Amino acid sequence: MNIKINDSLLHIPPYISTGWEHIESLSVVGSSLVVLLKSGAKVEIPHLDPAILQNIFTTHAQVLEKKANPMQFRFGFPLQPGSGIETLGGMMQHNPEQANNPDMPPEILEKLTGVAKVLGVPDDLPPGEPNCNCTYCQFARALKGETKTDSSAPEEEVLDKELTFRSWEIKETSDHLYLVTNPLDHNDQYRVHLKDPFGCTCGEKNCEHLRAVLNS
Repeated sequence: MNIKINDSLLHIPPYISTGWEHIESLSVVGSSLVVLLKSGAKVEIPHLDPAILQNIFTTHAQVLEKKANPMQFRFGFPLQPGSGIETLGGMMQHNPEQANNPDMPPEILEKLTGVAKVLGVPDDLPPGEPNCNCTYCQFARALKGETKTDSSAPEEEVLDKELTFRSWEIKETSDHLYLVTNPLDHNDQYRVHLKDPFGCTCGEKNCEHLRAVLNS
């Protein structure tokens, strides 16, 4: 029987071969190991050597601990309840040499911040640098719900004409003759003529309709 037991899989042919993430629980009933899968299926493996059983349970426990405490395995130091998040602040410092690190996967950041909040985040935890992507700064920003500031991104130029509020719709109907319409009330219309006779049907000199046409 070619048995493989490691932190990735449980392989005991011909009974089972699957990753630990698919296993809900382990138990021993009589002389059989009972493996309950997350799918609801149950696998019974009889008459395993006691040393193999011990190895299976020990490995399963290590996998569960790794899943419950991802910080220890991600950053290489333990963060146990009661030790305080100060451990994190002391061993994870802003590192300018890692400023261009790629973004950490969102699910990893979510797990890290979740554990940190359970342990308790001190008020004086140094904030992350806004334009740095080192491990610590990514973590610190995630704790505070902040995002990285890209100082290299060019500012979008806003043209003056885009800032101009056009209060009238202007349509040229023939040579030198324009129809000026209120966009909020299409019944509010005027005709502006830019050649003799120069003027607007509103009857006023230098009216806003005339100025709107000249500025268009």
